[in-house]
Amino acid sequence: MISDEKDLTRPNAVEHFGRRDMFFCILCALSVFIVVGYFAGLGRGRAAALCAGVDFAVVRLRWESRGKLRFWHAISLILLLQVMMIVFVPFGSKSMPVYGLMPAGLVLYLLDEGIIFVFLLGRKSADSPK
Repeated sequence: MISDEKDLTRPNAVEHFGRRDMFFCILCALSVFIVVGYFAGLGRGRAAALCAGVDFAVVRLRWESRGKLRFWHAISLILLLQVMMIVFVPFGSKSMPVYGLMPAGLVLYLLDEGIIFVFLLGRKSADSPK
C-alpha cells in the first residue's frame, strides 16, 4: 500500500534509538535483574529490570536535553521514586509473561516522560519574560 502523502518524516524515536541502543538497554536491564534478583528476590529483580530498561530508553530518547540541569534533576527524581517503589512494594516471585509486563512498562514510560516534561516546561516558563 502506497501513501499519497509526500511530506512524511520518520519519527524521532527511530532516528535516536537504534539496535545498539536496544542492545545496551537490554544489557542494562539484565544486569540490574541479576543483581537485584540475587539480593532481593526475583519479583523485585524483575521490577528493577523493567525500571532500568525504561529509564535507559527515556534518557536515550531525550538525549538532546543532556546539557540541561533540570533534565538530570528529573532523572534523579525518577530514579528515587522507582527505588522507593521497588524497596517498599512487595512483588511476587511468580513468572510473568511479556504481555503482562508491557502495560507496566508503558505506565513507567509515561510517568518518566511526564516528570521530564514538567521539569523542562518549568524551565521554559521561568525563562520567559513577564
